Amino acid sequence: MFFRKKSVYVEQIEEQPIKEEFSTFGFNDILHYIKRETGVDLFVKKSIIETRMKLFCEERDINSLKNYMTRYSIKMTYAKSL
Repeated sequence: MFFRKKSVYVEQIEEQPIKEEFSTFGFNDILHYIKRETGVDLFVKKSIIETRMKLFCEERDINSLKNYMTRYSIKMTYAKSL
């Protein structure tokens, strides 16, 4: 009997980029900024807001709250100048 030789398929493993761990460094700066601009004190609900900010940033591929603050504070300065 003759057996067919099995062909070897090399599966290419898709390399997924390694996501950096999310950093909450700078969270108090954001809360102080909100308090200074709007007068609303959000320090009471700090843990809830931190979780929501983390999810918001992860959806937009922002790896830290410092990066969020720099990215969106630039947009706010342009908006205020208009």
